[in-house]
Amino acid sequence: MTGSTPAIKRLNLAQRESDRLGRLLEDVLAYAGRRTASPEPVALDALIQALLPSLQALPSVADRRLQVDLGLPETEIQADQAQLREVLINLVVNACEAVAAGDPVFLRTARQPGKASPMIEVRNGGRPIPPEVLARIGKPFFSTKDTGNGLGVAYVRRVAAAHHWAFSLESTVDAGTVARLLL
Repeated sequence: MTGSTPAIKRLNLAQRESDRLGRLLEDVLAYAGRRTASPEPVALDALIQALLPSLQALPSVADRRLQVDLGLPETEIQADQAQLREVLINLVVNACEAVAAGDPVFLRTARQPGKASPMIEVRNGGRPIPPEVLARIGKPFFSTKDTGNGLGVAYVRRVAAAHHWAFSLESTVDAGTVARLLL
């Protein structure tokens, strides 16, 4: 069917709403999913390198400049690989959705300053998040996006807690917004 008849408009609306509800259901199920992690040795940079083609194919990432700096080529961590992949997808997609097309988003692995422990950072240079909003991000069903449901960062926090990692989210004019996992 082509054209702009009322039936086609309703069909397109129904398809968009079906897609939106499908994403919401996936997020709810992910959030309500396993409460514990099944850690195994994971080569951190290799996992991210393998995930990059999938990340770059996502619509919200495809038209941003994802800049990756993998600084831990020999580092293995204990992690539930599937959960870590979902966390990375969530953080990168959120960072990309917060900036305009063509803007850079940075994903890097490095050692924590002054420590030997690894960390993952996802950063963008979008407008800073006001402190009163930043305090609410990660609470289930609170979102700053029209189509958001607030479960993405809540899931990240849940996975971090299950792995005994620290998660922080900071936003300033100078640094942009930085999501950091201390592993």
